[in-house]
Amino acid sequence: MSYCHRNYGCRIQPNLRINGYRAVVLENERLEITVLADKGADIIGLSYKPKDIDFLWRSPIGLDRMDKTYRGNCDFSDEYEGGWQEILPTGSGGGTHKNASFAFHGETIYLPWDVEILEDNADCVAVRFSVMCRKYPFYVERIMRLYSNQSEIHFEEKVKNLSEEEFHFMWGHHPAFGAPFLSEDCVLSIPSSSGFLTDHKWKDGSVCDGAFSWPHITKDIDLSKVRPSMDGSKFMVMIDELDTGQYQLYNTALGLGVEMSWDKTVMPYLWVWMNYNGEDGYPWYKRAYVLAVEPWTSIIYQGDDGLKNAIENSSAKYMEPHGEKNFSMVFRVFENS
Repeated sequence: MSYCHRNYGCRIQPNLRINGYRAVVLENERLEITVLADKGADIIGLSYKPKDIDFLWRSPIGLDRMDKTYRGNCDFSDEYEGGWQEILPTGSGGGTHKNASFAFHGETIYLPWDVEILEDNADCVAVRFSVMCRKYPFYVERIMRLYSNQSEIHFEEKVKNLSEEEFHFMWGHHPAFGAPFLSEDCVLSIPSSSGFLTDHKWKDGSVCDGAFSWPHITKDIDLSKVRPSMDGSKFMVMIDELDTGQYQLYNTALGLGVEMSWDKTVMPYLWVWMNYNGEDGYPWYKRAYVLAVEPWTSIIYQGDDGLKNAIENSSAKYMEPHGEKNFSMVFRVFENS
């Protein structure tokens, strides 16, 4: 446990340990955010204090104890605690690129990140999380900033290529929302009319994978309305045409919602993972009631090699030798919309 010298306004605890992992807590009067620095800089807690609600899903697998410094050859599902991940340089299936073999969801989620406090006062706290990838010569940086009395988290990010070679890559954010915030009272608003269903489980044969007009995959199934916890369905959707880089998820019963807004020129796509206890067998055994709405640089429609598929459909990002990509995003909590 670390001692925080200030008990008001913005504050930070940078030296916590959770199951052996270094953890950092940022908070103000409204929000409390827990970042697991030693495990991908995963955001494992994101609570709204006025209603005592943590928005993020917690996997029934839970958080293991830290006994390995590098986990890049592990199965993602074996150690997925839920929460919010930042994923590079490939998404979904692993694959081999430039002779480097990747596990599911790339590399950054398996690595310990460095921590540097940039600002620490009652009006604002800011922390830089950074990591050097091991299989790509990429440096990744995320600055998280919190202001007093605001229900917002500001993200400033960059990826640098530290080599003489050029690369294709994928980059995405994987926030997974769960109960008690997630319920059948939630409505998902996405500024798009186009979607592509890549995988599903439904009670009959009325649903087919392929292109559809968001949010209706059939006349009677509206994916913008979250289904009940024991619905037994699942859907994996790619939103390939966004009007703006923004979405909202609002719980009408709680009068509480979250909004993500970001630079769409960098991440022009959304992946939407809807699992309403609809996946039997390993790893969930029908114990996953979760909705992940994920901004991405790239999109995939099929296959087990995400980056290969993104290169083939021309959505993979290109990085020139010694190039750099910057990205900004804001996560906001709102009430009574």
